[in-house]
Amino acid sequence: MTALFSVSSAVLMLLVCGGLVVFSRQTAERQAAAVLNATIVKLSQELGDEMETSDLYRQMREAAEDFQPEGITIFLVNESGRVIGSSRKTLPAQAPQDGKSWRTARIRAGENWLVVALPWTKTEASLRTLLESVAILWLFVVALTTFGAWLLVGHTLSPIGRLSHQANAATVENLQVRLEEASQDAEIVDLVATLNGLLSRLSATAASKGRFYAAASHELRTPIQALSGHLELALRKDRSKEEYRATIEEAYQQTRRLIKLTRGLLMLYQLDSSAKTLPDEPGDLVTICKEFLPQFQSLVESRGLRLSIEVPQSAPFAAPATHAEVLVRNLLENAVRYASDGGVVNLHLKSLPDRLELDIFNECSISPEWDAEKIFDPFVRLDPSRSAATGGTGLGLAICKSIADANGWTLSIREESKGLLAALVIPVLQ
Repeated sequence: MTALFSVSSAVLMLLVCGGLVVFSRQTAERQAAAVLNATIVKLSQELGDEMETSDLYRQMREAAEDFQPEGITIFLVNESGRVIGSSRKTLPAQAPQDGKSWRTARIRAGENWLVVALPWTKTEASLRTLLESVAILWLFVVALTTFGAWLLVGHTLSPIGRLSHQANAATVENLQVRLEEASQDAEIVDLVATLNGLLSRLSATAASKGRFYAAASHELRTPIQALSGHLELALRKDRSKEEYRATIEEAYQQTRRLIKLTRGLLMLYQLDSSAKTLPDEPGDLVTICKEFLPQFQSLVESRGLRLSIEVPQSAPFAAPATHAEVLVRNLLENAVRYASDGGVVNLHLKSLPDRLELDIFNECSISPEWDAEKIFDPFVRLDPSRSAATGGTGLGLAICKSIADANGWTLSIREESKGLLAALVIPVLQ
């Protein structure tokens, strides 16, 4: 930043100083031209028809005396360029010409020429001195602005350097670091607030993932240990056919639970880590609801649940394949599985011009530890004991939330009339 500022300042100052020198030279040239033109006009007026008389030399000296402060010298030159007369006593061999020493103008005088010459040596020396002074001033200003920029940039960026040292204390394992304001500048205060907010979100995400990994390892360990224990027990000694069958059936149940849990973890990972959205496919939410309701009919009857369904004729929408199916199936399964025996389960689907609203209510007892913000965390179950007695894996609602977020849908679960209401809103493009 210092180098860029210094180069920019140097170029700007160079343009200004160069413009000043050029302007000064052009001004001096214009002034010299004005003096020469004024002398020519005066000679023309005073000489008139006396261009070829003997008074010509006298008129030349008088005209030169009128412009004495400028040092004007008038020469009479013949056609061959030889000086035959001058307003001065000495006669040079040749009349001066434009260059470093003179500025000239000429007028016809009969068969000869009158050359008006203005000395330019002192003016050229003054312009050279001005150029040297401007160059020294340019170097001084550039050096001063460079030093000032170095101090200013260093002072401005020093709080960022201190913030950098503080941020180095943050690690993947420890994101509890909070940056302190290195200065009271509004920009630094806003930057610190933004970075602290980012660190808080990263810390919450890391803590959530830590809890997820711990819960996942625990949930996976339980069926694996049960499966290993039953098989090991069966192999210790010979068993009867019935005992082997019981062991195999138990191992089969644990294997199915393990497969279900693994599939849930894989789908949750794919939803959370997918960088691109799957292509949408046309679907009908009414068809999906009616497809999965019969799967839970036996459970509804065995628990004496009162099932109420209210759906329109159709509810078309577009979504990636299986997303809506997985979400609706999980919501229905939770509603039926965790409803109180003999309780009410309502499924209400409303088709509006711009959205679909699916409400699934189940009458159930709500745990005192109920927390609407944590209900979508992995391995959080609705039953107070948080056990797998109901057959769930604790991933259903987490998967539902991930599906809804991935598709821009809104999913919420809240307490309502001695039960829980799962509300899903699916925007419909016109």
